[in-house]
Amino acid sequence: LVESGTFVAILTGTIVGGILILQSVYFAGGALIVFSVAGWLASRKIPFAAPANPDIQIRWNWLSEYGNLYRITKQNNSVFLSIIGISWFWFLGAMVMAQLPNFVKLFVHGDESLYIMFLSLFTLSIAMGAVLTNLLSDTSIELGMVPFGLAGLSLFSLDIGLIDYSQLPDDIVTAATALGGSANVVVYRAMLDVCGMGIASSFFIVPLYALLQHRTALETRSQVIAANNVAGALFMLGSAVIVSVLYSSGISTPQLFIVLATLNVGMALYLLASHPEFILRFLIWLSGLTRYKVRYVGRARIPGEGACLLVANPMGWLDWPLVTAASERPVRFVHETSKPNSLGSAVLTKWFGAILMADDGSVEASTAAAASIRRALEAGEVVCVFSGSENASSATGPLLHEHLAPVLEDATVLGVPIALHELSGQGQTSRGPSGTTTS
Repeated sequence: LVESGTFVAILTGTIVGGILILQSVYFAGGALIVFSVAGWLASRKIPFAAPANPDIQIRWNWLSEYGNLYRITKQNNSVFLSIIGISWFWFLGAMVMAQLPNFVKLFVHGDESLYIMFLSLFTLSIAMGAVLTNLLSDTSIELGMVPFGLAGLSLFSLDIGLIDYSQLPDDIVTAATALGGSANVVVYRAMLDVCGMGIASSFFIVPLYALLQHRTALETRSQVIAANNVAGALFMLGSAVIVSVLYSSGISTPQLFIVLATLNVGMALYLLASHPEFILRFLIWLSGLTRYKVRYVGRARIPGEGACLLVANPMGWLDWPLVTAASERPVRFVHETSKPNSLGSAVLTKWFGAILMADDGSVEASTAAAASIRRALEAGEVVCVFSGSENASSATGPLLHEHLAPVLEDATVLGVPIALHELSGQGQTSRGPSGTTTS
């Protein structure tokens, strides 16, 4: 929530500055000095932290350093995509903040007080969204909320752009008028859209910030955060350039919001296609909110880093989403198929990182799959195999399990059993003798 708090602080400063500047430029200047000194004094209270990587060397060639930051972030695809998503948030935020004054003045016919009210609503909705994200994710990193937030951003941006502002009277709308309930319904609809954009932004951004820090090695975390800040600045600069180009072409502010919604759809498709884990987690998160009651017991047994082999009992089509949601790390699944060269198998391999194994029951197929699993574990990844029911589509054969026995003898590989219970109809609460239990 640190970076979300940063954005809220920026908006709050804009609101306070707008109020003070209406009173006197001296008030605004004095407040700037006071807050600057207060921030410096607060920074002096930050506890000392020893460097995680004391041997790191920073070169004066900033272009070379930027290239180094890029290479570090590209080592982990989920981290790299998180940075892209976070930077996109700053792109959207910069665009909305830049257009809000003209939008309120020219289309909503509002004065400075109404602009401050719109900005306050946007700020409060971001803070409310952050709290809701924490509640809905049950204090864990819930990546399933990312698609939900992206959808909300596009829908509310589209709606605020489609409003017919010509039906508004020419009378100036003030904050007092809006609070008194006597403003036109168009004003309240625009307010609702701004609030929706703020809440959706938090649904989108909070899990990405958590993911960025959770899946980054301690030794490179500061560099990844630096790369994130650089990317955010570049996206905000790009936002200003795109807005200038669009305005020079004669586009209006409401039309700009429509363009924003369209661009956001494109970014959503890119993120979801590049990292299908978002889709898997969204499916199980949505199922948990609607049809199934899902509970996880012992999730902490899945380590935050290092090789881990998960062994689960197959239950049905929700096997992969359930296990994916139980782990805060990406999971690679072993999948038996009679058509390893088909398009479906190619999608499973490319999108989900599945390890395919021919279902002919041969020693060669099991040996090849075991070798692939060993390579994934040597790379420090999480791999899941299903065992327990020969009739289940996701179960793997006994020959593979024989080949995996020596893998578990490796001290660097942690084996974690997972029990899936009560997946038919309405899910029920369940417990398991060991490992991670889902229901």
